[in-house]
Amino acid sequence: MDEDDTRAIEARRAKNLFKPLVGSEGWGELCSVLMKQIEMRRQKFELVPLKSLDATLEQEFVKGEIAMAHMVIQLPASILEDAQAVLDAVKEKEDG
Repeated sequence: MDEDDTRAIEARRAKNLFKPLVGSEGWGELCSVLMKQIEMRRQKFELVPLKSLDATLEQEFVKGEIAMAHMVIQLPASILEDAQAVLDAVKEKEDG
């Protein structure tokens, strides 16, 4: 088994794991909850002037929470795109 075979196996495994997840009703609900959480956190600091170093540190922490929630939402689609790109590249190499 060469490197391309290994990459293709890993890509197929990723597609088999994440495609049902992204298509599920539960995933849609989770994304909805995360988007609401993002909006709540944004409202907490976007319109509030900073008055102290502690407030600045808290704002940075909340920004990190927002970034993480966005990553959770985007990660499965990104994994699926990468897996498909690997499978396409391996197929093209086999055909060409």
